[in-house]
Amino acid sequence: MFILKEEDLLRLWQINQFDIPKDQWVFFGLRGCLPVDDQDHSFAREHQLEVVSPDYVHPRCTIGQWAPGKGFAVFPGSTVPHRKHVESSIRRNGQGTNQLLTGCYKDYRKGVHKAGQSTGHQAFRQDHKLPVRRTADDVDYDADDRVEFGQPFDNLHAGWCMSVESDLYASAGCQVLVGFPQCRKRGNNPDTGPWKAFKGNAYAIDQRSFHYVLLTGWEAQRVATFQRAMSPRLRFGSQGKLVRTVQQKLSARGFYEGKIDSDFGLRTLQALLDFQTAEFGPSEDDGIVGPQTASALAIDWPDTLAAIPLLAPAAPAGVFRFEGNKAVAPDDTVFARKFRKGVYNYGQTTIRNFVRQHRAAFPDVSISLLNIMDAVSENEGKLEAINTWDNAFLTFGTFQWTVGTGAGSGELPALLARLKQDDADVFERYFGQYGLDVTGVRAGAPEKPGITPTGYFALNGENISRSTAKEKLRTLEWAYRFWLAGHDDVVRAAEIRQAMDRIHIFYDSPRHSINGRPVCDYVTSEYGVALLLDQHINRPGHVPKTLAAAVAQAGGGKDPASWTDGDERRVLDEYIDLRSHTSMTDSDKRAQKIANAVETGIISDKRGSFVV
Repeated sequence: MFILKEEDLLRLWQINQFDIPKDQWVFFGLRGCLPVDDQDHSFAREHQLEVVSPDYVHPRCTIGQWAPGKGFAVFPGSTVPHRKHVESSIRRNGQGTNQLLTGCYKDYRKGVHKAGQSTGHQAFRQDHKLPVRRTADDVDYDADDRVEFGQPFDNLHAGWCMSVESDLYASAGCQVLVGFPQCRKRGNNPDTGPWKAFKGNAYAIDQRSFHYVLLTGWEAQRVATFQRAMSPRLRFGSQGKLVRTVQQKLSARGFYEGKIDSDFGLRTLQALLDFQTAEFGPSEDDGIVGPQTASALAIDWPDTLAAIPLLAPAAPAGVFRFEGNKAVAPDDTVFARKFRKGVYNYGQTTIRNFVRQHRAAFPDVSISLLNIMDAVSENEGKLEAINTWDNAFLTFGTFQWTVGTGAGSGELPALLARLKQDDADVFERYFGQYGLDVTGVRAGAPEKPGITPTGYFALNGENISRSTAKEKLRTLEWAYRFWLAGHDDVVRAAEIRQAMDRIHIFYDSPRHSINGRPVCDYVTSEYGVALLLDQHINRPGHVPKTLAAAVAQAGGGKDPASWTDGDERRVLDEYIDLRSHTSMTDSDKRAQKIANAVETGIISDKRGSFVV
């Protein structure tokens, strides 16, 4: 599983030297990759995806719509033909079925797929010559299979299937989305499923023709996961000086006879395939120029490309507004929903997802502590979550840090104080340039165990301490800025470090002793610490006394230094029962989710397994 961001799409385009049409939407396909939430078709700055293997039976690809600068939407579908068509075509030497090569295809045009037939429906037509593979030996497509250049009419249309679990979809080479079309065969009933959303989005705008970029899920995951700069890859549809160099080298070797025009088209692709077959063998002609092919052509291939100018993440100028219950930014991004006197957004990225993908961001943190954050993740909020509707004025992040109720201090200013210290530029980008600062922040754990770090905000030099002043933070602008900040990896890392420090508020504090001993003497397993942290997030004042009662009921006279795994487990069983009778929300369900983390090996219930 990985998180694909809009800037990752920009990097993919740059790496492949694809043109991004100005002020136009772009379609894209990721072969062997599915949206984690295949029901979420909203435009956002990032989505969670998962690499899977195409099986030619079930839809196992993602097809997306990208409005550069405004986010992108993802939909489940297939970019490979269904197995039944592949099997049928083998008997005809591959004719009748094909698989489109990866690349950039520049004219998917609004039109009717299968015009004049009962299944004909509004879709996106491709009438140009395309490079496709055909197989005559087995039911998949690889470099052993021949490449043909023709007009296979690989349109983009509805897949005539219900879900990603459907074992039949309608493609002999077309790009298809889950769902059913409005057509005569269906009695002109409306479009359904992801197809309905995809088609509705595109047909609602004036744009008639769309670029379609087809890559693999693995390529998207690599770019999203490894943030280092990468060397370029050239393929069908690439443009620019590197393409020109490749054409010149292929021409000098007698493989290319076309115009040196810096455009990686059909003739360049054919020349490259011929060269790769001659140089590397018939099973290695992938039609992509990377470091090895470039070396064989004696091209000085760049190790990296200069970073592209990313869109500024700051809130754009314009009008924030409501459209029905949707909170909409000036760039038309829907970032929250209206509720009572404010808005909310639950977010989408869990602690678990971020930590597993960015362990390198925490080189100084023990694996044990990261395991605990992983274990409690399912019970907590998402990293981008916001709420401006309740009595805490503004709430943000995975642990629901707030400005503070009434005239009280809050934990949210302390979180931003950490961010400001960790990366002043990021703090300035999302908050400082709009006049927000932190003041009166009280140092807390881990420097001062037992103390919760809190503070106040200042806005344009005015301390935000009274209720009337805090109301200024309920605006759509501030909700958007915090929501947007929650998509930044630096902010996310600060959230998780702040969350980890919470353990020190109760774990090794002399303020929270039991029989004269700190909590850390009694509970030393990852499982136990995860349970305590879970309650402390929900009801912080209950942890010491609930654990003390559990120790007493389990026979707390024994020196905890001599406790066995069984001794600690008995105390924790008592503790779980006792906390379920407090005002803690969904105590038993939350405890079970943490127990599940033991069963799956995320954390250990062995005494001494927790290492700070």
